[in-house]
Amino acid sequence: MTEKKILRGMDEIANFLRCSKTVAKRLCEEKKIPAFRIGSMHYADSERLSAYVNSLSGERL
Repeated sequence: MTEKKILRGMDEIANFLRCSKTVAKRLCEEKKIPAFRIGSMHYADSERLSAYVNSLSGERL
């Protein structure tokens, strides 16, 4: 299990997902990952994000 951490900003979310900031931003804006925005800053709970990605089991986002 991943240590619970709040990911702050597109850099941290993209690094966690191992993708580009552009892809991470698109996934956030299209509500394809469990993340939220306050003002211009995006946030995600690493534990929930990890569980969601693991539940996809081969599906494409």
